[in-house]
Amino acid sequence: MKRPLRYYYLKLVRQTGTPDNIAGGMALGIFISLTVPPFVQMVTAIILAFLLGLNRITAIIGCMFTNPLTWPFILAAQFFAGMLITGTPMPEHVPGTYEDVWLYLTNFRASWPLIKAFLVGAVATGVVAAIIGYYLTRVAVTTFRNRRQRQLRKRYPETASDGSSVFPPDGP
Repeated sequence: MKRPLRYYYLKLVRQTGTPDNIAGGMALGIFISLTVPPFVQMVTAIILAFLLGLNRITAIIGCMFTNPLTWPFILAAQFFAGMLITGTPMPEHVPGTYEDVWLYLTNFRASWPLIKAFLVGAVATGVVAAIIGYYLTRVAVTTFRNRRQRQLRKRYPETASDGSSVFPPDGP
C-alpha cells in the first residue's frame, strides 16, 4: 500500500505547471469523483481540465479518490449531508428487496425528496473535499519544490557569471 501511495505522491508533486494549476486539477478531479457517476469520471475530468486550463494528470489522480472500497462510505456521507441540508426526514422504509427498489425507481414523485437530498449532499461534500484537496495539494507541491530547490543549491552552490543563481527563482 505504501508503494502505490508514494508513486502517486511523486507523480503529483513532480508535475509541471504552477502549484495553483496542479492543485486546481486535483480539486476538479476530487469534485468530479464525488458528483459524477463512476464510469464517466475520468473522461469528464480530462475534458473539464482541458477547458479550464488545469492540469489533466492531477485531475485524473483526483478521480481516484473514489473506488469500490470507498463508495459505500462516500454515498452514505453524501446522503446524510443532503438530508441535513435539505431537511429531508429519514425514510421510514428502506428498500431491502428488488421489488422495493423497483418501486423507488419507477415512482419518481415518491423518491424525489431522497434523490434531491443525495444530489445536494453530493455537491456539498464535493465542494468541501475539493477545497481541502486543493490546499493539501498546493502545500505538498510547494513544499516539495522548495525542498528540492534547497537540495540542489546545497549540492551545486555555484552561481552564474553575473552573480545570479543558475536555478530558476522559486515559485509564488
